[in-house]
Amino acid sequence: MKILSTLLLSVTSSILAAQIPNPSFENWQYSSPPYYPISWTTANRLANGYVVESSAAHAGTLAARLNSMYNLGGYLETWNGHTGYFVNSGNPDALNGWYILNSVGFDELEVVVNTKCSSGINGVDTLITMTPTTVYKQFSACISYTPGCTADSASIFIELTNANFGATNNGSYIIVDDLSFGPCATSGIDAINNGVTLESAYPNPASQLANIVYAIPNSSMVSVSLYDLNGRKVMNILDNTNQTPGRYKIPVDVTKLANGVYAYTITVNGVPYTQKLVVAK
Repeated sequence: MKILSTLLLSVTSSILAAQIPNPSFENWQYSSPPYYPISWTTANRLANGYVVESSAAHAGTLAARLNSMYNLGGYLETWNGHTGYFVNSGNPDALNGWYILNSVGFDELEVVVNTKCSSGINGVDTLITMTPTTVYKQFSACISYTPGCTADSASIFIELTNANFGATNNGSYIIVDDLSFGPCATSGIDAINNGVTLESAYPNPASQLANIVYAIPNSSMVSVSLYDLNGRKVMNILDNTNQTPGRYKIPVDVTKLANGVYAYTITVNGVPYTQKLVVAK
């Protein structure tokens, strides 16, 4: 029964995720500038450069980068030709995604998700953060619903804006990727070692990229390193960086490493947590 329930949850989540248009920003309109991700409307349609494709993808090959230019921030909004709403059946718990944020002068990431049924809007959440992160961090906009109505459509709005409702600052940017509907990000994570979670790397064995995923419950100084079985450090991945609570993912290029077994270690406020990684090419 547990296996069947897990399978049904996985299938349901996949169906919901597939209904978000171009959720990984892999498809772009290239016929003439300004370019923009297909099925989204962006500030790019007003002037080139506010939203551009980025090769710093969380997964796949492309992500969307929102830039501040001329003290205006870029934005992304779902678009189907007439409205920001797209077909999406059911009441998902949250809109999840991954982001990198370079914040200057209180500039922030804002994510707004709305769902509606035949009688009007039935669910909404606004998620705002201005804490910078140089590696991908997961966000989860958990949706609150009006009882008695099941959504038939949804809209998503993502913006680089300013906390003081003023002009954005040049130099700020957001990279966002891999949106999906599903459970709130904290659901189903087994808290170990006082709330620090170091998940199994994937793929494992790895031949090109290995993804290291971890979660921290409080603001912490974090380092990530890779060691061989003799205890020699072969890669310094993240060096004593202040990170806010959340779930993080770092893709690691292992193409230059010899085949074998390695240990990847995250050190959180001086306390190490380690798992094994196999490189096989």
